[in-house]
Amino acid sequence: MAEPGTTIINPDAWFNPDFHWQPAPEQGLAFDLEKARQTLDAAGYEDSDGDGVREDKSGKPITLRLWANTDSLPDQSEGKLIAGSWKDIGINVRFQILDAGAIDDDFWNYEGGTFIPDYDAYIASTLGYADPGATVLWFTTEQMGNWNEPCWSNAEYDKLSTEQVSVMGPQRRAEMIWRLQEIMYEEAVYPVLTYPRNLQAFNIDEWEGWTPLGFGGGDGPGPAFFTSYNVETYLNLKPTGESSGGGSSMTATVIAIVVVAAIAAAVVWSVIGRRSARKETMDEA
Repeated sequence: MAEPGTTIINPDAWFNPDFHWQPAPEQGLAFDLEKARQTLDAAGYEDSDGDGVREDKSGKPITLRLWANTDSLPDQSEGKLIAGSWKDIGINVRFQILDAGAIDDDFWNYEGGTFIPDYDAYIASTLGYADPGATVLWFTTEQMGNWNEPCWSNAEYDKLSTEQVSVMGPQRRAEMIWRLQEIMYEEAVYPVLTYPRNLQAFNIDEWEGWTPLGFGGGDGPGPAFFTSYNVETYLNLKPTGESSGGGSSMTATVIAIVVVAAIAAAVVWSVIGRRSARKETMDEA
């Protein structure tokens, strides 16, 4: 019940234009453990003593903390797979399943008045905005310590993110958002694992007027209820026979990501994600 992921903007959610950018086959980052080993070797992270664990530039064995949320069995399964792959290429992993609050405490860690995130990697799910231009703003330099969890900075990304907000032409704005995704993909800032399909089930025998949220206008894919973006169902829903209308099971899409601290970027991947609970809290605010 998921599709392989590539970028932070979902496919098949927006139409005319589609704001999702998909890398060309020759541009895609394939799963290749041998190439990963070669890349680490070339970067100077080698297993000099032959114990199966690579050392950092100071000669210390590399151990990464990888976390998954107690509330997500898929995240936990994915974490085990990722930990196994990292060990295969010589990275020692301490895999833990933690409460979201504990993960948040370590991410938003301060020493005095200085923001010093204390984590290496975690897996999470994230929900973007109905306007993809608001989602890409998460990763600007000024969002460090807030939404920019990788603490990543890129001058071209900052400039385009700011400019796309005020561009009125949909096609030109889409081109800018495509480029923003491409920059993040090329720098491996936010490895997107999958686009899971969150199913909604509702009774069409006894109720009618279910109205799915379609980002491109009309009855496109999206949730029919339990979302702050969609009020139509609550206006239209009535017992069968009292009004015209109908409904069918629709899906809402989220992104599963692996979050890696920027400080560890040179070791395996560069970075990061955010949990949907934070996004929901922001919506409510």
